[in-house]
Amino acid sequence: MTKRLIIAGMFLLPFCMGASPDKPMSEPGPGGKEMPPRRVPGEYIVKLEKMDSEGAQSLLENELADLPLKEIKLVSASSNHYKLMFDPDPGLEAIKAALESSPRVISVDPNYLYQKF
Repeated sequence: MTKRLIIAGMFLLPFCMGASPDKPMSEPGPGGKEMPPRRVPGEYIVKLEKMDSEGAQSLLENELADLPLKEIKLVSASSNHYKLMFDPDPGLEAIKAALESSPRVISVDPNYLYQKF
């Protein structure tokens, strides 16, 4: 009986502390607020369908002509990932809106900073 209570308590403890499968527990940052993911300001990673780098550069330049695009760099030729650098940063939603008409664009994400544990 005691083992069952301990197991049930261990299972229910995260839910009692405000966690749920949709919102996992995380450590708060300074001031008690949850820290947003760290990213490189003004940089985004775009994955395109397989195409040559000249065609990809041309596609990105044409689709993003209305935004302050500073530079395009090929990050991975095998997976067709490109790093886009903007100055000033127009924001993720503006970039997604500009690229949504192109069926060759697979994904657009901020350039997140990763850290070794």
